[in-house]
Amino acid sequence: MSTVEDPLLAKPVDLCCLKGSIHSGEPAGKAVQIGGVNTYVATPHAMVSNDNVLLFFPDAFGLQISNFLTMDAFAACGEGEAYAPDLGPYLEAFSEPLE
Repeated sequence: MSTVEDPLLAKPVDLCCLKGSIHSGEPAGKAVQIGGVNTYVATPHAMVSNDNVLLFFPDAFGLQISNFLTMDAFAACGEGEAYAPDLGPYLEAFSEPLE
């Protein structure tokens, strides 16, 4: 977790970057609509919240449980409130072949 005093946005690559984990469980966040866009929101507990906001863009498979659990993990660590807009319906316009 970054602190206010930390001048770096990203740290250099280290061995911790090679570790992975598979999240399991039930999503703790909630699905809401923001400006008419379905959005998943994961909120940290007030004791660990740092008032940051994370904007999470899902992969090509869209908003799936694995994304929800990843966002929940970010929030649980106090990284910030995480928002993931479901952009799938809006990206379909770009799937047409170029002429």
